[in-house]
Amino acid sequence: MNLLLMKSNSHNPYINFAIEDLAFHYMKGGGSSDNSHNNEEKNEAILLYFWINEPSVIIGRNQNPEIECNINLVKHDGIHVVKRKTGGGAVYHDCGNLNFTFIRNEKSDHKNTVCDAVSKFGLKAYPSDRNDLMICGRKFSGFAALSEANMYLQHGTLMLNVNLKNLTKYLTPAKSKLQQHGIRSVEQRVCNISEYIPTITMLDIEESICEQFIATYPNSKLTILDINKEFDMKTIEEHSNLYRVNI
Repeated sequence: MNLLLMKSNSHNPYINFAIEDLAFHYMKGGGSSDNSHNNEEKNEAILLYFWINEPSVIIGRNQNPEIECNINLVKHDGIHVVKRKTGGGAVYHDCGNLNFTFIRNEKSDHKNTVCDAVSKFGLKAYPSDRNDLMICGRKFSGFAALSEANMYLQHGTLMLNVNLKNLTKYLTPAKSKLQQHGIRSVEQRVCNISEYIPTITMLDIEESICEQFIATYPNSKLTILDINKEFDMKTIEEHSNLYRVNI
């Protein structure tokens, strides 16, 4: 098994989602012609992609931004609005949030990979019966997935030190959804990992996920990909328009 690791240096959500999309096609065999990874190698590979977005509201492919977020405040504050290709609910991203994507040629679930990476710091992290990861009954991460042409993408968002006031300011979840969980507010339902481990850093959690990723597939080879070498910037920018929501 070949393990591929890629990290974005951009905090622009449209760019980061475009890179994810290009990486998905890359793993299907549509990468740039001058890279060193042939299609056979990709078929035996899993790619892990890390990315961090500046303040943004990310909605699922079937969601309406006018329902899922406070449009007036989002417009006024210049918050990015992105419609992703996966389903699921609306989430808020900022630079206190680590995003990760796993891509391979067969269906696989990496919730336990992330839970084990977080649990190394002394917290008991566990998956819920839905697509959430939990600590002490509160959500710190959510997952969504996409399957297409024999390729499987699973991505998630991990709250390390997200601005919870902004999260509740910009998102407008249905009251019925909160009531299902027996709570009155979003802040009661979600949490930052830093609330339990104040000294933890983004690099700490990123390295832990990477270490657990490697441990999950022993005797595998790890290759670090350079986004600038694998993908043309013009192509990335063109793809970024696919995710832009005009409000």
